[in-house]
Amino acid sequence: MNAHAMKAKTAACPERRILMEEDSEAVLTYSATVQKCAEGSRSIDLDESFRRIEQARINCEIARLNLESHIAEHQCLKMPENALNGPPLI
Repeated sequence: MNAHAMKAKTAACPERRILMEEDSEAVLTYSATVQKCAEGSRSIDLDESFRRIEQARINCEIARLNLESHIAEHQCLKMPENALNGPPLI
């Protein structure tokens, strides 16, 4: 697939782009939560740290599943045959 076809497909589905951003944000939040808990904040006990990490992981999984479900239903990553033969980019 050439860059022209990829760009056209991304622009054609703004909902997928939003879901990708939500997924990315959830992954970053999960990572930050794990990092913060690993640093050992003394004001939060171990059970609370695990609870926060698990909630961030669940949110991350939900965002990923939403994105995968959208892609499967909408087929916004499936390229039409003629898109593969678009003009090459230099």
